[in-house]
Formats: sequence, structure tokens, C-alpha cells
Amino acid sequence: MNGPSAPAVRRLEADEVPEAAALLASAFDHDPFNRRLLPDAAERRRVFELNGRLQVQAALPYGHVFVVGEAEALRGIAVWLPPGASPGLSDLAGPLVGALPTLVATMPTWVRAAPRLARLAAIAPPAAVRVGLARRRVLRGLRARPLWHLAFLATDPAHQGRGIGRRLLDHVLDRVDRDRCDVWLETTDPANVGLYARFGFTTLAQVEGGEALPSWWILHRAPQPQDDDAPAAAAQPRAAVGAAIGSS
Repeated sequence: MNGPSAPAVRRLEADEVPEAAALLASAFDHDPFNRRLLPDAAERRRVFELNGRLQVQAALPYGHVFVVGEAEALRGIAVWLPPGASPGLSDLAGPLVGALPTLVATMPTWVRAAPRLARLAAIAPPAAVRVGLARRRVLRGLRARPLWHLAFLATDPAHQGRGIGRRLLDHVLDRVDRDRCDVWLETTDPANVGLYARFGFTTLAQVEGGEALPSWWILHRAPQPQDDDAPAAAAQPRAAVGAAIGSS
């Protein structure tokens, strides 16, 4: 994946959003909590494709949704939010209108899941409060410098282990280091904590979800030394990422 013929990292085109959403749904299908939330594979796919579509479309106007593609298919995606970007209801208004048919189509899924969701809701509030307070505390402490958010990073499960995730990370991390910015992300997959550590991320908070929610981590990466600052440190290669890693 590092040779001269390797597909370039490029920005996602607006007409590729449905394909990007399908890639995200595939990459995060393995998540234990997602499977617990929606055990039926087909229903899970529909719901998380819709969620991916909304998330990608909300981030697209900020100009930092990057993909790697080959053979006219997307193999990996990274959804970044630059400093100051914070998609809100206004960013989701258009995508929600466009997604209304899909929203209607997924309603039976949520109706069937209602009893299970009700049981989770009954025991989730304490864990949700812990997560919310920890997240607010950590992000408040990070705002001293410009802050990038890696919202999603995913590789097509059939093409993992080829360095696609690493290339997508490097594409923005190199700029982040030049601009002396910080990066943060969230994850509920414990395997991601070690993977991101190889790229300079450290754990700022870990919250145990207990029975109701998955465990949750918030990771942070300070700007790394540049060539003119510390040649030896900058020369160390980053490890390849061989799994679909990110946050949801």
C-alpha cells in the first residue's frame, strides 16, 4: 500500500456518501454494543448505514472527509472535524430531510427493539452521566490549543491489514503536527486504545459502562516533534493499522 501505485488519499465526493455510509456500517458491525443493541444483522445494517449517512453529510461541508479508493470502490474513510467545527441541528437538517424515506423504513426495527431499549434505558442513566461529565471535563482541559476531532476512521473489513487506516491517519496528522494542533477521539472498542497509542495518542479518560453501556475511552494526541525539532523522534515510523478503528 506504500508503493507508487497505491491509491491516493482524497476528499469524499458528495455523490459517494451512500457508499461511505455502507463502509462505516460494515466496519463497525463487529462492535459488541452495536450487536447487543440490534442483534438482527439486516436491521443493524440499515440503522447504521442511516447513522453513517447523517454523520458524513453533516461533516462534509467542513472539507475534511477523506477516503482511499481503488477499483471504483471505497476501501477506507476518515471523518475529521477541524478546529472550531461542531456540527449541530442546522447541519443535520438537510441530511435528515433527504433521509426521511430511510427513517420511515427503519421504524419497524426500532419498534421491535423497543422492549430491549427500554430495559437498557432503565439502567443506563448513571453510566451516561458518568460518560457525559468525564467528556465535558476532558474537553474543557484540551481547549488551550486548536483542537481537531477524529470522528470516524474505518477500513473495509475485506481490506484490513494493508495500511489504509495508517495512510488516512497520516494524511491529517502530518498537517496537525505542522500546525501544532491537538487531536482527540472517542472509542468504545478496547482494541483501539493500543492501536492509537502507536500514533501518539494517550488515554485521558476511561469510564466503565457496566451492564448498560460499553466502556468508553477518550484519547488525546499532542503535536508530535517535527524534523527540525527532533529528527530522531520524527524519523520513527508509525505502525500500520490493521483494523477498522474509530469512534461511534
